[in-house]
Amino acid sequence: MAATSTTGNGTTLTITGFTMSLHSINAPEFARDSIDVSLLSHTNFKRFIAEALVDLGEMTMEVEHDGDFDVTSLITGAETSVVITWPDLTTWTLLGFMTSYGGETVTNTDSLRANVGFKFTESLAIAAAP
Repeated sequence: MAATSTTGNGTTLTITGFTMSLHSINAPEFARDSIDVSLLSHTNFKRFIAEALVDLGEMTMEVEHDGDFDVTSLITGAETSVVITWPDLTTWTLLGFMTSYGGETVTNTDSLRANVGFKFTESLAIAAAP
């Protein structure tokens, strides 16, 4: 992402065409494992190679509860498209499935909020700002 913003203001999340009202987001952490290929003949250092497969990670967020958001179809359905648009207009498009929805926060003074979890699978497209 380009360094045009130092806050998350303007970040949006769209799931199957529905834009969520975000309070906070813990973006996915992409990772891959290392494979130990050390031999008994190696005396000073271990040797590693990179695992070929990348784990696209999980994402959690706190959203404004919205009755128009079709939670049932997402929590029981197949993989779906998730688009994160950052404040600098860079987008991450991922394929994933919902792992959790709930834990609503209900108070007299705040809006009704819910926690949402997604696990990402097999695809990631990053597009720079137009």
